[in-house]
Amino acid sequence: MANFLLVHDPDTVRRQFAVLQARDRVGFLPQMRGELTLASHYALAWAAAPLAPVEHHRATEPDAPDCMLFGAPHDHEGVTLKAADFCRRHDIVWDAPNELNGYYAALLVHPRLGVRIEGDVLGLFPLYYWQHRDVLLVGTSPELFRSHPSFQSELDLHGAAALLLTSGLVGGRTLWRGVRRLAADHRLIWLPGAAPRELPPPLRAAGDMIESRDEAVEQAAELHASFLRAALRDAQRPGMLLSGGLDSRLLAGFAAEQTRQPECLTFGRPEDLDAACATAVARELGLKQSLYDVTPEDYAQYAQSSVTWEQLSGGLYALPMGWNLSLRPPTVEIDRLICGLTLDAVIGGPKYVARTSGALSFERLRIGRLGFGRDELARLIGAPDLARACEDVRGELLDEYVASAASDHLREWRMNLAHRHRFAVGMCAWRYSLFAWPVLPALDRRLIALAHRLPYSVIKDRQIQTRLLVTRFPRLARLDLDRNYFDTVPLLGSKTSAWRDLRRRATKLRRRCQTWLGRDPRFYVRTMEFNSPGWRVVRSLAEEARGAGAALFRTDALERLLPRADVRVRHIEDPIVHSTPLKNTLGLMLWLRQHA
Repeated sequence: MANFLLVHDPDTVRRQFAVLQARDRVGFLPQMRGELTLASHYALAWAAAPLAPVEHHRATEPDAPDCMLFGAPHDHEGVTLKAADFCRRHDIVWDAPNELNGYYAALLVHPRLGVRIEGDVLGLFPLYYWQHRDVLLVGTSPELFRSHPSFQSELDLHGAAALLLTSGLVGGRTLWRGVRRLAADHRLIWLPGAAPRELPPPLRAAGDMIESRDEAVEQAAELHASFLRAALRDAQRPGMLLSGGLDSRLLAGFAAEQTRQPECLTFGRPEDLDAACATAVARELGLKQSLYDVTPEDYAQYAQSSVTWEQLSGGLYALPMGWNLSLRPPTVEIDRLICGLTLDAVIGGPKYVARTSGALSFERLRIGRLGFGRDELARLIGAPDLARACEDVRGELLDEYVASAASDHLREWRMNLAHRHRFAVGMCAWRYSLFAWPVLPALDRRLIALAHRLPYSVIKDRQIQTRLLVTRFPRLARLDLDRNYFDTVPLLGSKTSAWRDLRRRATKLRRRCQTWLGRDPRFYVRTMEFNSPGWRVVRSLAEEARGAGAALFRTDALERLLPRADVRVRHIEDPIVHSTPLKNTLGLMLWLRQHA
């Protein structure tokens, strides 16, 4: 994790006061190392994990930029760029588009040209900014903006509406009025005395569609391999998050193929079916593996960290993931962490496509699955202004969907990357980075460009990834595979017979019975279940915040929706998806109590 506050303010006293205040907060965990920079026209407070790739280049010439670089991005040739390289590049063309791959953020400050901010292609690295007159604040968390005496915090109902409807942000607006999150693949350009500008990437021709699945598989394989070669070139102790699913299994195969032997971390217990699938992969490849579970008592700190530092930009959707590594780090020492985060969203194909040919409504968009339904939200909301903000957000998202691409499957693909996988899912990358810097092949511009050229018939149902595993790593395809449900039958080698079918059905029934008895055999379900011990801790924490929630919600409706922590909430069909709006309501109550 890298946590920072950049202050550009002509008032020296005010500027230094802000970063001195922030210095005491940026390193909010014991293992974070931090520094302070006081320059003639800006100041910077930052903290990062001990082995995080962080560089600060100070200009030696009076008319040249400084650069603070978090991460180790590389170009399409596999060359890793340093902070000094950024300065040389943008001293020539200050507003040139972003062109790099990987998880990173680059802050450039020029005495004459002002400020330039950029990040990864999908916008997973959190970059927020606030500007008032001749003051610009940029940071990884709006919480740090409170360090500046000019900053005034005021609730933006648009941000609250977006959280309740999507578990994320919409249009870059946050819970605080005037605070924006930089759009994905945009660069922020600011010259003192002018308004900040978010410059979009240039439009590029996509190229001809690739109709051949085999050709697409071959290209995807080469891109995965070349990305890992570049991203791991300087790694001293590579590791990886190995789950029981398809994404990390593919990446484990590619890493082992390059003779890299990453130490694997798997969330869960030995008896969890997803952990068992991961363990089989680690054994097959001869990789070291450590299992890492979560403790229910830690959930209060997980929730408070998300409320404070993430400002609920991804809601409380994936609450345990990532915070379990950063708040209670494993004893293994790793400097790079290979991770399949958002990879299925890039190359796996959308699971559902809303058709624009019919009567399109917000309710038909998959983006709304992590939010409240229209009727349920209408019963809950007590503030008319919030209800109007919800209508505005629904309209914005419909307009965005229609304008995002020329075909429906590409519209769904873009919306999924821009919302659910950027915020609710993608926030995990920032949490992981405190423990070890994430290596995310999903942040490869060439892979994204490839996916854009694939027809729905070629990319749907994860055909590219499935075919890639079967052809490139058949040994791994013969192992049980976690598919987010109880059937873990391998992709290869599972012959059809009455006996095998009976055993398969019996295994599924046994696992389902475990769920009925409150012992779900899947880590991600067990830890995200709203009635689980960990979530009851968060619900208890939120009891004290019910009064703050009364400003937005009807008290009686809130009581029915979120009963006391010792009361079991009504049956939730999908404990991952359908519990999300309940969790985000808890989070919003905690945020209101903390910031109102």
